[in-house]
Amino acid sequence: MIGPDDVELTGLLGYLQRRLSDRLTRKLAAAGSSLNEWRVLAQLVDGGGSAMRDVATSLDVPASTATKLIDAMVAANLVYRRGDENDGRRVVVHLAPRGRVAYERLSPLLQAEQEELTALTDDGDLEQLTRLLTRLSQKVS
Repeated sequence: MIGPDDVELTGLLGYLQRRLSDRLTRKLAAAGSSLNEWRVLAQLVDGGGSAMRDVATSLDVPASTATKLIDAMVAANLVYRRGDENDGRRVVVHLAPRGRVAYERLSPLLQAEQEELTALTDDGDLEQLTRLLTRLSQKVS
């Protein structure tokens, strides 16, 4: 097993990210969804919509990949697109009612995953790690 002494920080973070993503991907696939679909649903659940560019940025994928994902989600009636009222060049993605149902169905799965991860750590470790990673992510550009 790879440990902190075996790799530098970026390698360890990458390894952990891949392991956690793989774990969550399997669980979401069993529930009929994908990690990127979940991320889009979570991004849109507040109701304000997101520009396609912002969806691609939040997923850290090329615009063409985000477009293909959104196309599939539109076909599944999870989201819909509308032109931006203030900028005709922008397309905004919104959560459809069926997407909200999917979000609510998948949310307990994500909550259970968070609880499992919390159980793997000592009291407060995950919260401390989250604070440290949040602070680091705000400083790294």
